[in-house]
Amino acid sequence: MAGNFYIHIEPNGDVHPCGLNESDFRPKNILRDGLDESVLYAKQHNCWDCWMVYMNERKVVFGLKPEALIEVIRRG
Repeated sequence: MAGNFYIHIEPNGDVHPCGLNESDFRPKNILRDGLDESVLYAKQHNCWDCWMVYMNERKVVFGLKPEALIEVIRRG
């Protein structure tokens, strides 16, 4: 969802897909690269780089991955 439904813009103009992204993602900058290019680039990140297990699990479940849905049902 990060980069598609929300973005994080740093005070210097760097556009990140999420405020929690701690990966090696190299952001584009609104001032240097323009708003459209920066936002489109933020959509191309790898959300699996997120350190929050919950967010990765949520992505799989809401992506309707069968194995994730089966695991959720199994857990009750």
